Amino acid sequence: ERASAKQASLDAAADGIILRGQLAQAIEEERYADAAQLRDKIAALEEAASGSSGSADELILTASRANAFVLGQTVRHAQ
Repeated sequence: ERASAKQASLDAAADGIILRGQLAQAIEEERYADAAQLRDKIAALEEAASGSSGSADELILTASRANAFVLGQTVRHAQ
């Protein structure tokens, strides 16, 4: 049950990241009606997340910490 809750948190974080990217693109393209709908979806996702383990931002941080490597990280191999 704990593993499924963690997966649900990671899924919610991924959804939040995707929606925020779509929101930024909609604003850049001046599609304000679409941006408003995306804003509302993000708000609903954050509301649902606040009832569980924390805010959507906390879920995103949890998801990023789950990855062993970060973009641009230098990896040194043992010799």
